[in-house]
Amino acid sequence: MTQNIIPKVLVEFYKFWHGVLHLKGAGVILRKASHLFPALRSYLLEVPGAGMIPVDFRDVSGFFWINHLLGENCHEQGMITFLKRIADEFHKPLCIWDVGANAGYFAAAILDSVPRLSALHLFEPNPALHPMLEAIALRHANVRVHAVGLSNQSGTTTFSHPAGNSTLAKGREANDMEMFHAEVITGDAFAVRHPSVVPDMIIIDVEGFEIEVLSGMEKLIHESYPVVIVEHIFAHPATFDHCFPEGYRRFTIDDDTGALIDGYDINAGHNSVYLPKWFFNDTTL
Repeated sequence: MTQNIIPKVLVEFYKFWHGVLHLKGAGVILRKASHLFPALRSYLLEVPGAGMIPVDFRDVSGFFWINHLLGENCHEQGMITFLKRIADEFHKPLCIWDVGANAGYFAAAILDSVPRLSALHLFEPNPALHPMLEAIALRHANVRVHAVGLSNQSGTTTFSHPAGNSTLAKGREANDMEMFHAEVITGDAFAVRHPSVVPDMIIIDVEGFEIEVLSGMEKLIHESYPVVIVEHIFAHPATFDHCFPEGYRRFTIDDDTGALIDGYDINAGHNSVYLPKWFFNDTTL
């Protein structure tokens, strides 16, 4: 009985202490308790719109999910605002690829922000995060989970991440990190295998692996002209420009407002969006 009651009390305490009072310390208690109570290592968190998400409070991903439940979107509020605006400009249900879907909390934001969604494809190589993504897919018939990473070549790659933070997996080896091996495939090869899932929009957040992902989908971009959003924390977006055909324009998405800023402004936002020429002809954004 204690093994079930105490975890629930601790989670509710975190929601009150952190979510209502905005005080520090509850996260440390919850993380330490997760090493004592197995129930906190696969805790079913009921997230409206997403489903029953199994979270592990030994890992940062668990806190990202509970903070999402509390209405905290970290630095993604601008992205969410932008998605709502841009979705309204399309004249059909959208097919979106979320590359580097992580634990799925941004996928939940997409589902909340884009009411007309034909399909949401979640690409994530880290097996530790798959149960959370599969929980979302169980709730939403238009969500598909792909247990692969996208790269500039197909095969197997070693990924690494800090202990206790599976959300920061990078496509390289590191001696002081936890490592796992996973399948990778190029976006172009995936599109050939699955011709019915050509994306209208691609969102890329892969912790410094962005150029590899983009290089592996150049044919797809040149033929389908999707809207592409890519994080530019680890590299200047100018290094991505050659992956896009003539006619695309690059903007920074303001982290706070979702407004578009011409060119690159790392102080205003950490994501760039590439908009194809047809977009400006067909929309008022």
